[in-house]
Amino acid sequence: MEASAPAPRRRSGGRHRQVRVSDWCRRFARETTPGLRGADRKSAIVELETELPNVLAVLSWALTQRRTEMALLLLRDWDEYWWNTNRCQEGRAWIETALEQATDATDCARAGALLRRARLADLHYRSTQIREDYEVSLRLFRACHDAAGAAACLAHLVWVELWRGNRTSELVGSMCWTLMRRAARAG
Repeated sequence: MEASAPAPRRRSGGRHRQVRVSDWCRRFARETTPGLRGADRKSAIVELETELPNVLAVLSWALTQRRTEMALLLLRDWDEYWWNTNRCQEGRAWIETALEQATDATDCARAGALLRRARLADLHYRSTQIREDYEVSLRLFRACHDAAGAAACLAHLVWVELWRGNRTSELVGSMCWTLMRRAARAG
């Protein structure tokens, strides 16, 4: 009697490769997006747009595989790209898709996604939803003890109030931005 051939082993290399690519794309965005606000803006845009197909491929894979935490973290780090290149609708659409699946994501990841979804929205048409996103995000950031995230939400909430005509928010806004910068430096 012949011995049967062993069953083929499943390769998990694809999953691990996607995680590595996601980590690399996140690091790359954190290192490159600050250039969008300076003298190197054009070269930063070229570099980021060169890598964008990889980012979108990893995002698609993460969402297909229900790896929403990975998708939310990747979206968080690419937020500056969409904001600074006026591609807010594209970034917001990805964030909304990820948030729809984010039932198992951590509060911190969901807080970051809600903050960014609100930031990428158009105040002219969605001020109520934007305010709600910032408020929920603020609660989640507080729950996960993220002072910088909470301060960012407060600062953006002040901005929404200023946009709506509430001028008493200016001093509070200035204090929020100061707190956010301090928390970011400390943590």
